[in-house]
Amino acid sequence: MIKKQVIVVIKRQALRQRSKQKAHIAVLISALMMLTSAATSAMDMGNQIDLKQAYNLADKNDPQWSSIKHNYEAQKENYYQARSQLLPNITLSAEATEQRTKNDGEDSESSQRQVYSATIQQPLFRLDSWYAFKQVKATDKQVDVEFESAKHSFIIGVLDAYLNVLRANENLAFRKAEESAIARQKDQTEQRYEVGLIAKTDVHEAQAAFDIAAVLRIVAERDLSLALKSLETLTGTVISSVKSLADDFPINPPQPSDINEWLDMAKQNNKSLKSARLTENAAENEFKARRAQHYPIVNLVGNYSINETNAVSNFGGSEFETPDSETTSLAIKVELPLYTGGLTTSNRRQAKSLLYKAQDDARFTERDVLKNTSNLVRVVDTRVAEVRAQQLSIRSGQSALEATQAGYEAGTRTIVDVLNAQRVLYQAKRDYADARFNYILDSLRLKQIAGILTDKDLLSLNQWLR
Repeated sequence: MIKKQVIVVIKRQALRQRSKQKAHIAVLISALMMLTSAATSAMDMGNQIDLKQAYNLADKNDPQWSSIKHNYEAQKENYYQARSQLLPNITLSAEATEQRTKNDGEDSESSQRQVYSATIQQPLFRLDSWYAFKQVKATDKQVDVEFESAKHSFIIGVLDAYLNVLRANENLAFRKAEESAIARQKDQTEQRYEVGLIAKTDVHEAQAAFDIAAVLRIVAERDLSLALKSLETLTGTVISSVKSLADDFPINPPQPSDINEWLDMAKQNNKSLKSARLTENAAENEFKARRAQHYPIVNLVGNYSINETNAVSNFGGSEFETPDSETTSLAIKVELPLYTGGLTTSNRRQAKSLLYKAQDDARFTERDVLKNTSNLVRVVDTRVAEVRAQQLSIRSGQSALEATQAGYEAGTRTIVDVLNAQRVLYQAKRDYADARFNYILDSLRLKQIAGILTDKDLLSLNQWLR
């Protein structure tokens, strides 16, 4: 009896162990499935891209840039519309008429008439249309230049958005490192306090510094999220991260080194200056077109028509049919505007004033472009010196921190001194990263104002991304 009871107990324990094993296996499978799902979701949330991919995605998906391209295509049609005023106009027409007439008594008339005609009109002397066409030709070139300028701004916009993510990345990395260093310092301070080597005040100072570092790290995480969101808005793609800039990226002065060569390039290639000069050219032709409205207008007009008539007249018991006819005419039409209530003269005076305005704007734009080009050359030179100075600042900050820590260990420096030295070092590292990004952005802005920026500059920079 006892043996049976023991056997029953052993079987029950075995069943319980099996059920527990099954439960553990089920929990393990469930956990694995959750991890797999989480990993899949994390992969689906975004992807890492480089600068080239960011540019291609923005070129394809940015609605503002797409709007600029469509507007450019629409403005290009103005050239063909203006040219049409100098080319022949051909018109075809057809007319069908049925008419019945009944006179007093028994006389009646019925007719069916079809008229087919072709008219051609060719301007022979239209100075206003000619100068208007020359104006539109200048405007058409201006449209091309302004589109190139918009493309340059688009390239700089993509680069700026990408660099903002890199800035936020670097800032977050340094904030995390600073927080970790202060956390270690806080732990060491607490240990030294526990053995009676330092006062409680040092523990409070370390704790306060750690709390501030934690807040700054949270702010850095927010800034990175905002920078990524801006880049996602531009590219229309969910992005998890971007490739960072290589540590050995070269920081060199602008080439050519002679500032006068940059000024010459800006005079020849700057898009704003080109646009201002083309605006002046268009205003000059507009003035000539308005002045030409006082001149005669000569057109060549040709016409050919076929008149098919099926008419039957009945007068006094006799029927008559009307024969078909063809008509050909060629004429020279001359018009001389004499007086339009002063409108033509007013238009001419207005166009002359707008011409003077365009000339003034072109001179101002040239001076402004040369000033900004000169300033940017100096800015890029300064960026180079700034990057090198920040490198030295990091070395000095590291040495100062090591010396301060040694003094703190020896009792000649306080914990506040150590924390301040750490803060200075990490601030120098952040400033160094910013200086490199500022150098890149200003270097491409210099090419932009000189009118030589292309998307190849982004591809060249993309080779230095890790």
